[in-house]
Amino acid sequence: MNNVGDLMKHIASYKYLLLILVIFFSGINIRVLLAQADKSKKGNKPRQSRILPHKRKQTYATIDDALKDSLTLKHLSLRGKRLESISPDIGKLTKLETIDLSSNNLNSLPEEIASLKKLRAIKLNKNNFTQIPAQLQGVSTLEVIDLSYNQISSIGPEISGIEKLKILKLQGNKIVSVSKKISELPNLAEIDLTKNGLINIPVELLSIKSLAKLILKKNSIDSIPNEISGLVNLRHLNAASNKIKSIPKGIGKLSRLTHLDLKKNEIERLPDEFSNLTKLKFLSLTSNRIKSLPKNIGNLKVLRNFECGHSKIGKVPDEIVLLTSLSSIDLTNNKLSKLPAGFENLSKLRGLTLRMNEFTEIPKEVYKLIHLRQLDISKNKIKSISPEIVNMTNLLNLKITYNELKSLPVEIARMDNLKVILLSGNLISKIPLAFNKMKNLRVLQLKGNPINDEEKERIKNNFPKIKLSF
Repeated sequence: MNNVGDLMKHIASYKYLLLILVIFFSGINIRVLLAQADKSKKGNKPRQSRILPHKRKQTYATIDDALKDSLTLKHLSLRGKRLESISPDIGKLTKLETIDLSSNNLNSLPEEIASLKKLRAIKLNKNNFTQIPAQLQGVSTLEVIDLSYNQISSIGPEISGIEKLKILKLQGNKIVSVSKKISELPNLAEIDLTKNGLINIPVELLSIKSLAKLILKKNSIDSIPNEISGLVNLRHLNAASNKIKSIPKGIGKLSRLTHLDLKKNEIERLPDEFSNLTKLKFLSLTSNRIKSLPKNIGNLKVLRNFECGHSKIGKVPDEIVLLTSLSSIDLTNNKLSKLPAGFENLSKLRGLTLRMNEFTEIPKEVYKLIHLRQLDISKNKIKSISPEIVNMTNLLNLKITYNELKSLPVEIARMDNLKVILLSGNLISKIPLAFNKMKNLRVLQLKGNPINDEEKERIKNNFPKIKLSF
């Protein structure tokens, strides 16, 4: 009996210990959740959709099913139900604030939708609409309409009645004309006309004084009219992937512009007035025909991200050193062999891409960019790395593939923050043994180097915790 009693005591003690562990780890989970909730209260909220609020949407098979919750239902989804029509009974769901009817076979809406006096957003993308539904004109509270990927050929006069409209998404349609009535929408702030086959920018769009964001990418637009100067509140312009050959002087009057994306066009030069865009923070000119950058680019004092890759630039203007707010620069695939004196003064620079140029050495100015985290100088003709690289104490990723390196300075081993070193396609035969002391190194890529089998084994044995590739 004593043995049985002892056994029961042990079992009881183990159960007690298990209970303590469960409570302990549950406590951790609760603390994590509370910490996350606390962060949300402080403003670290997850990114939310601009089309429909990030709230729970009830999914139903039909409107009849949704009517069961008509007194409380605010967010309705009938997405992807293969619907060809919507029941007039939708007008009875008077509490609705958002509706998702995307990915169906709809080409019209019932008149009763005008009864939804609290409706703020509606998704009708991926249906069969050939025009903006006239029934929406009666929904005075609508702020967001998504009619992307339908068969719409024009923005008609019916748009004028939706006075609170802020966001209109029409990408992937066949729009060729826009009604003048669109200028009567006092709150319209964003229009997306991506991939519509436009050959010019409808002038009617250029009279919308409230417009803050205009997206025209992936069309066949060959010019930007000077009248764009009328968009006095424009902050974001994306006209990438078109056939634009020149930029008008009027662009200099867009004094509030902060984001300008003109990549993948046929632009050869920038007008002098470009320097008036003093609030610009993002500028992409990648994949154009620009041979030189204007000296007055130095006026863009708050520019943070600059892309001008895949062009024909042979020299970076000295004035670029005045852009002391720059965080990243991408000059991929140009004809550069040096950087201007004072480039090291770009102390906020975190990312620098100089791949596919004509550098024979890493510019001395780069070694002085002590806050740089990402450096890509692949596909040049670099033969050596200076020991001065050790000064780049914050560097996390070093990409120097497809150059002519034969060896590496042992000083790299003292770069404690370095996590990734990519060295494929060089002439390296050995790796300094001291590299195995690098605390944070996780990836070492050595493909396409003349490293013999014996050296490979030595590297594998000395770098057991590092992801290697030969």
